[in-house]
Amino acid sequence: MVDYLEAIVAHHRAQAANDVRLLRDVLDSVPDIPAPRGFANNLRTCSRVEGRLGVIAEYKRRSPSRGVIADREITAQVAAYCEGGAIGVSVLTDVEYFAGSLDDLEVTRRVANVALLRKDFVVDARDVVDARIHGADMVLLIAAILTPGQLREFSTLAHELSLDVLIEIHSLDHLEATLAASPDVVGINQRDLVSFSVDTDHAGRLRSHLPNDVLSVAESGVTSVEDALRLRQVGFDAVLIGEMLMCSENPADLIKKMTTPTPDI
Repeated sequence: MVDYLEAIVAHHRAQAANDVRLLRDVLDSVPDIPAPRGFANNLRTCSRVEGRLGVIAEYKRRSPSRGVIADREITAQVAAYCEGGAIGVSVLTDVEYFAGSLDDLEVTRRVANVALLRKDFVVDARDVVDARIHGADMVLLIAAILTPGQLREFSTLAHELSLDVLIEIHSLDHLEATLAASPDVVGINQRDLVSFSVDTDHAGRLRSHLPNDVLSVAESGVTSVEDALRLRQVGFDAVLIGEMLMCSENPADLIKKMTTPTPDI
C-alpha cells in the first residue's frame, strides 16, 4: 500500500523550508488585489434557504492514485462549470502530484464568476497568503496534516485576509480541533488518506456528528448524480466533485441535475 499523503506532505514541507520569503513581505503583496468573493454565505443561502445542493466543481488534471484523469482546456472547463450552476470552483495548485499550479488559479479567476477554492496541501502561513494573492476566495486546511495550533493560526490568518476557510477531516479524531479553529465550512473526505481508496458511506457517518449549524461539504467518491443527491439526503450542504466532471462530455448538464431544489433536510 502506497502512503501518498506522507510523500505529498513531505514534499510540501521541504518546499516551505526552502522558501526564503519572509511572511511580512508576502503579506505586503495583498492590499492592492480585489476583495475575495464570499463562499460560505452563498452556500448557506443555496442550501438552507433555497433547498439546493451546492456543487464545488473541481479542475483536476491528474491524481497520484489514478494518474492522468483528463486534459481538458481549463477556460472551457471552468466556463462549463459556471454555466451549470456550480456554487464554487476548486483548483488543484499542487504541481508535483496533481499537475496543477497557481497559474491555473489565476486563469480560473479570470473566467469564473463564482468563488474559488485553492485546493492544496497547506503547511505554512505563506501558503495561505499565496492563495489570496493568486485569486482564491477560500483556502483548504487538512486537519490530519496540521496541529490544532496550526489550524487555528492558519484559519485566523485566512479570515484576516477575508478568505473563507474549509477544514477537511477524515475521522472524528480531528473534529474537536477543527471546530475550535472556527471554519466557515467543514469538508468530510470519503477518500482514505493512506491508500486513496474511497468509502462511500464514510461521509454520512461523520456528518451525523457535526453540529446542525455547521456547513458541510462531502469530498471525493461522487461518481453519479445519484451519489450526490444521496449525500444531500444525509445532510450535506454541498459536494466537491472533480473526476466525474473532468471526464464528462457535458459537465454543465450534470451540475444542473445535481442542483435541482430538494426538500428540506
